[in-house]
Order: sequence, then structure tokens, then C-alpha cells
Amino acid sequence: MQHGRRPLAERAALPLAAGVICLLVAACESSPGSTSSEDMQGATATAELPSSSRAEASTGARAGGVQLVDEAHADLVLYVSNQSFADSPVVIEVAIDGVALVDQAFAVEGGHNWFTFPTSLPPGEHMLTATSDTGVATQETIEIPEGERRWAALDYWYSPEGEPRRFTWNVSAEPIGFA
Repeated sequence: MQHGRRPLAERAALPLAAGVICLLVAACESSPGSTSSEDMQGATATAELPSSSRAEASTGARAGGVQLVDEAHADLVLYVSNQSFADSPVVIEVAIDGVALVDQAFAVEGGHNWFTFPTSLPPGEHMLTATSDTGVATQETIEIPEGERRWAALDYWYSPEGEPRRFTWNVSAEPIGFA
């Protein structure tokens, strides 16, 4: 091997990774949005908040045992996403049992990005409320059985071509896959 030349594997790694990312983005952007929980099953990576954002959000979220934690210690793994190209970004606030856990702007980006908010909750029934800066609000009651984990996805939707502003929930006793 000549001095200054890298092996083929090293030279090909970056272009190959860039190509894979382009294909994934193109697939996400070309797939139509869906609203049913059956359509959410699939496989895609979920975007995680940087740990500093999670730590900042958790400082005020300790009342009644409700707080943001590492995903390995979560009783509820909450995913939040903006699925509206017309309302981007949209500010979404989520509270559990009155404890504010999420208050941030969500851009639609490619339309298939979910932010993860792993939450520690005591067993029992909990009220999840969500509001947006566009005036949409919703609530969902979930049960966290003793020693079990739940997953919930909250999606914001709006299209000026006829889809009203709204939230949808998908709550599951199994991990949620995203397509």
C-alpha cells in the first residue's frame, strides 16, 4: 500500500453511510402519513432527546413520583411527534397527572421523527394531557400495572387540505414500532 492511501473499506465507509441515510430519508418522505395505530407498526429509528434536554425537563417533574428517567428505568416510554407539514414547528405540552413533562417546539422535518420521553410513574391509573399552541387539546387515561411497562405515542396532525388539527394516541403494552 502506498503512503497516504487508505484501504478501500475506509474510503467507502462514509459514502456508504451517507447513501443509506439518503435512502432512509427518501423512504420516510415518500410514504404517506397515516393515522391508525395499525399503520404505526413497522421499523424505523426514533429520535431521542439529548440527555441535557431530558435532565432540564426532569427538574420540575417530580411531584407524585412522576419524572423523566433513563429509558431502562421507565414505566412509561412516551413518544411525541409532529406529523403536520403545515404547522411546523408546533409547540406541544404534555403533562401526566398535572406534572408538566414536555414543553417544546416540534418540527415536522421528514415527518417520521419521534422524540422519546422515558418516564417513571407509580403503578395505577394516570391522566395524560396534551395541548398545542394551535389550540388543540386531548387527554388519555392509562393504567400502569405493578412491575410492568407501557408505551404511548402522541402524534399531532393537521393538513389544510381537509385534515383538522388533532392529536392521536397509541398506547401499548408492547414496544411501538414506527413506519
